[in-house]
Amino acid sequence: MEKLFTLFLLAEGIFSGICFLAFGLDKLLACKGKRRIRERTLHLLIWLLGAPGGFLGMCVFRHKTAHAVFWFSAVGGLVLQLCLAFGAAWLVYA
Repeated sequence: MEKLFTLFLLAEGIFSGICFLAFGLDKLLACKGKRRIRERTLHLLIWLLGAPGGFLGMCVFRHKTAHAVFWFSAVGGLVLQLCLAFGAAWLVYA
């Protein structure tokens, strides 16, 4: 069970890193006026265990912060993923 929890944390870290980089890349492409990453893709990355990175990417790059739907998606995904992580930790270590 501990290996599964470790795998979950590793997957969340990887997806968060990818999501963070995607927000940074999208901001860079927006500044250069080039074709950008679809909003649907950014939302998908947030909900596929990438919410911490997505939230951090929004704050660090100041990207998509004016869109309420991204705030709801990032914060909702973050709360859900934190609940999953704490629930899994409770099952493993309690």
